[in-house]
Amino acid sequence: MTLAIIETYSKRMNTRAGKTAMVKYLLLSMCLLLSHANLFAADINVRLSHNPVALSDSFQLVFEVVGTPDGEPDFSPLEQNFQILGRSQSQSIQMINRNVTRQTNWTLMLMAKNKGAFQIPAIRFGSDSSKPIAIQVTAAAVPQSGKPGGNLLLEVETKPEQVLVQQEIIYTVRLLVAVRLGRANLSDPKVKETDAVVEKLGEDSRYETRRNGKRYTAIERRYAIFPQRSGKLIIEPIVFEGVVGGRSRPSLGMFDNDFFGRRQKGSIKRLRSRQLQIEVKPVPKDAGVKPWLPARNLRLADSWVAGVPDMQVGEPVTRTLMLMADGLAAAQLPEFTLPVPKGFKQYPDKPELKSSFDSSGVTGTRQVKSAIVPTRAGIYTMPGIKIPWWNTQLQQRQWVEIPPRQITVTGGATAVAEPADTSSTTVNPDLVDPPTPQEGSATDSASKPETKQSNLSALYPWLALFFALAWLITTVAWWRIRNTKPAHQTAEVATTNPDKAIKQIKRAYQAKDSEAARSSILNWAAIRWQKSPPTNLIDVAARLDEEVAEWIKDLDQSLYGRSDSHWYAAPVADSLSKNRSQTAQRVQNNLAALNPPPNTA
Repeated sequence: MTLAIIETYSKRMNTRAGKTAMVKYLLLSMCLLLSHANLFAADINVRLSHNPVALSDSFQLVFEVVGTPDGEPDFSPLEQNFQILGRSQSQSIQMINRNVTRQTNWTLMLMAKNKGAFQIPAIRFGSDSSKPIAIQVTAAAVPQSGKPGGNLLLEVETKPEQVLVQQEIIYTVRLLVAVRLGRANLSDPKVKETDAVVEKLGEDSRYETRRNGKRYTAIERRYAIFPQRSGKLIIEPIVFEGVVGGRSRPSLGMFDNDFFGRRQKGSIKRLRSRQLQIEVKPVPKDAGVKPWLPARNLRLADSWVAGVPDMQVGEPVTRTLMLMADGLAAAQLPEFTLPVPKGFKQYPDKPELKSSFDSSGVTGTRQVKSAIVPTRAGIYTMPGIKIPWWNTQLQQRQWVEIPPRQITVTGGATAVAEPADTSSTTVNPDLVDPPTPQEGSATDSASKPETKQSNLSALYPWLALFFALAWLITTVAWWRIRNTKPAHQTAEVATTNPDKAIKQIKRAYQAKDSEAARSSILNWAAIRWQKSPPTNLIDVAARLDEEVAEWIKDLDQSLYGRSDSHWYAAPVADSLSKNRSQTAQRVQNNLAALNPPPNTA
């Protein structure tokens, strides 16, 4: 299309005006090509199963690609610092309101060659590329609880070993297994005689490791502990209890309490970790941080809809302030709202609090949105905000800051800036910089918008043409995606009909599609247990009869490449159809065993 435009206008426009128009069409065509390329660019996310990793441990590196990448990935840059032990690929397709989303996952099992701080390099998928991420490789761990060289070992550790009040402690529990393991129970950490908040961090991770030359499967679970007062923090021993040597396959990555009351072959083994003690120091007297915010990192973001605007009298603009802290929960973050000068009205929404949990720790977010409406024209200065916090890695006070911003308001009566009006806001006075009024005149504030509008008027025809063509290309692209039928679809649209859910399971097993089988079984389980739907296959298996539970565990093992069994030959769909007659009492018993109440100090 671009070449056709160039050829047509090169024949017709030989004058100077024609050459000028030709340049404009060339620039417009380049913009269209760039916008068309960005429309189909793939979004590539990278994540690690755990970080840091020990030199003797394997770990998973997952590339999640949303969309269609430009080419196959080139993983050779990884081989400089890491050994690639295995790789797998899975794909899923979702259709929501006729919008098709395709996601492809590449999962690599890696082991570091040396200890130290490294970077997972950017991996190219043709012209698309992932972002590099940092990884820390520590020295090989040594056995703790359990006989050295035995088939079961239990390790615990904390980082850091000395903390301040309310500072995050990462408590890691690691079970090392070199034997067939049946149903098992792993207790949660308990803090002795000290006020502390304990939070579980994400899902259990699983990887391969070695101790004294022996190979183990490691099942790792992490917690965040926040001590609420100074003194000695004593973490009582973790207790593991499980059936060893039975015919049940190991439920790696998950623990439950449901082996009592069921007949299990094999012997019950119990391990007890060592007790840990941590020194909790009080807040430094010269810290100068009020309220107290001990964090690994603190970020303050300020965003306006459509950028920092030149505002119009009576027209509301939404402003969003977001405070994010690594190493603090959302409830620990202070309240804050910026005041506005007189001549503005502010209508703040209710703050949004969110705490996210992953293997690295807790990240708390506090977000405040406000609708700001100017009532008088003029030039104003929005006051800044400055929040002190304590950097737990550098052990020193630091600040996050948003500087004052100058705002021009047009329309209506003109006025100069006036002192800030805080009557309609709740503000921490220690966090806010005072407003600085600036002089302005009616002539200045009125003439600037008119000049700007006259300069833009000449561009309106070109902007209109550009957006029209962009809309046309977007429509054509959407039509092509809508009418493209994928060759293989691994995920079906969820249904609320139990009979249709059973049929979806049958189709997945007939197609030997493990990802579709997993999705369809979880969909059936969500219908079966609507009040407390399971979140994974092991949870589903725990609520079913022993035979079908073993088949579902076989499917779970095949998803992680841990089993070579023909999982698709099992009559799971028929068995699940019969299991619909299970009693509510049995479901409640299983839920109570799988979800013990959290321990709080």
